[in-house]
Amino acid sequence: MAILDDFPYAEPRYWPDHVRACLGAALLREKKTKQALAEFEKDLTMPHFPNNGWSLKGKELALKALGRDYEAEKAAHKFSEAWKFSDVDLQEPCF
Repeated sequence: MAILDDFPYAEPRYWPDHVRACLGAALLREKKTKQALAEFEKDLTMPHFPNNGWSLKGKELALKALGRDYEAEKAAHKFSEAWKFSDVDLQEPCF
């Protein structure tokens, strides 16, 4: 992940998928919820992907799975704001 984190910003991106969000999604599927949450939170601190919907959705799902409902609601609200103009109904942090 360190190599990917150091890629400079580019359009289109050097890597086609949002790798950290996909890693978090895989960790969620494997019931490694705390690790998944850490990946989503790390992704949301990256300067080139601030408040991205993919990791916000993942954070919401991870927090729900951990029973942290109030924090999950806050993440869901941030997701709704970030995703409000999208034409995709995002249910998972990675396709």
